[in-house]
Amino acid sequence: MPKGGAGKDRVPYTVRLDQDTYELLMALAKMQDKSASELSRDLIKEGVERMVDPVTLKQLLEKQQEKLMALASGMRAARGPG
Repeated sequence: MPKGGAGKDRVPYTVRLDQDTYELLMALAKMQDKSASELSRDLIKEGVERMVDPVTLKQLLEKQQEKLMALASGMRAARGPG
């Protein structure tokens, strides 16, 4: 797995942004005296870390489970008695 650190072991990753988001990213990067790439890496890392927080992860899994159970119930209902 790639490790962050002074450009070592990094892999290129392209993200498409709408114009407004791009301009906001550029302005925020400039305000923080960072490159857009550096700020993007920071924001992605923070978001990923937040997503794997145990409490957040549990909430996400519970929501997914609810969706799957609802789909399964709908499929059973559509099939009819059997």
